Parts: sequence; C-alpha cells; structure tokens
Amino acid sequence: MFLLRSIHQLRPALESLQEGKYEELDKTDAKFKTMIPSPLTFEIIAQIVPIMEKACQLSEMLSADDKPTIHQVFS
Repeated sequence: MFLLRSIHQLRPALESLQEGKYEELDKTDAKFKTMIPSPLTFEIIAQIVPIMEKACQLSEMLSADDKPTIHQVFS
C-alpha cells in the first residue's frame, strides 16, 4: 500500500527522470530508469491507491488492540 502511494505521489519526478529532462544533471543509473512504471501502469496505480487506502482503514478499524472489535464484523 505505502509503496504504491509513494510511486503515485512521485509520478511527476519519475516521469521527468525517464524522459531525460535533466540529462546534464542526471546521474541516475540507466537500469533504474528501466524500472520506472509505464504511463498505463501509473494510471492503474492511481486507480488502485484509493481502494487500498479504504481497505487499510477498514483493517486498522477491525484490528484495534485497545477495544473489542468483533461486534463490528458481525453487525
């Protein structure tokens, strides 16, 4: 979840590296540039992140240590 959210937030920077906009200043390893997601993958990540955030919130709500939560599952 956190990895996908980070990639989503860093999309502009990653795309700039991939496009070579700062080639004269760029010391990024060429192998790293090949691992940057494609535009389609970025779009899929953008659609997945909100769904995963809701699932993460639900998981946190149902896994509380300081109060009983089983009633929330069965209600």
